[in-house]
Amino acid sequence: MKRFYKKVSVTHRGGLYYPQLDGKDIKTPLKTVLLSPIQDIADEISREWDAQKETIVPDTMPFTQIVSTRLDKITGQRDVITQQIMPYIDGDTILYHSSDKGDLLARQQNQWTPWVDWANQKIGSYYTLQMELSATSQEKEIHDYWTRFIDGLDDERLTLFQALVSLTASPILSAAFLEKELNDEAVFSLSHLEELFQQESWGLDWEAEDKQNKKKQELNAYYRYLNFLS
Repeated sequence: MKRFYKKVSVTHRGGLYYPQLDGKDIKTPLKTVLLSPIQDIADEISREWDAQKETIVPDTMPFTQIVSTRLDKITGQRDVITQQIMPYIDGDTILYHSSDKGDLLARQQNQWTPWVDWANQKIGSYYTLQMELSATSQEKEIHDYWTRFIDGLDDERLTLFQALVSLTASPILSAAFLEKELNDEAVFSLSHLEELFQQESWGLDWEAEDKQNKKKQELNAYYRYLNFLS
């Protein structure tokens, strides 16, 4: 899409902040008015639009995407989002360790196990670890905990949580991120542990590097966004 506007601004009305293009509200893909209760977030959206050149590139506007997702897909549809997240409870990537007793397993145990233990303490139950990729079902107490955890998130944090779970395949790491126990760089390293381990032996091609860089940028945007939330 070609850039069609000249001036970008933020207006305040009714306790909410509205990024605007040439004095008109921005709309989400589902035609919802783009807004935020947090001025810093609205200002970031304004800067994203102002930074666009002749062609608008949506991938360079993460805050716009996060807020659009919240308005179009999260608010009023929390039950649907919860159902999408729950399969990851049994399939959390840091529960599946290598069956080979080598360097990869040692690294998984050293870097993943502390976060499984962290989750076990919060939940008051114990995850079952897997040494192969066969599916397993965790205890009911664990599923109940995550249902309560998701229910307790406001729409802003649920938007981030569902995006993080999709990106990392790990509710545990995503929750640690939300609680600021992990930053974006740590979450990337932990959620891509196996990939980074293989990379040490086989190197990294440009396509894989490009994918990794995009994920790092996404995680950094989520981290910056989280820090704007009260």
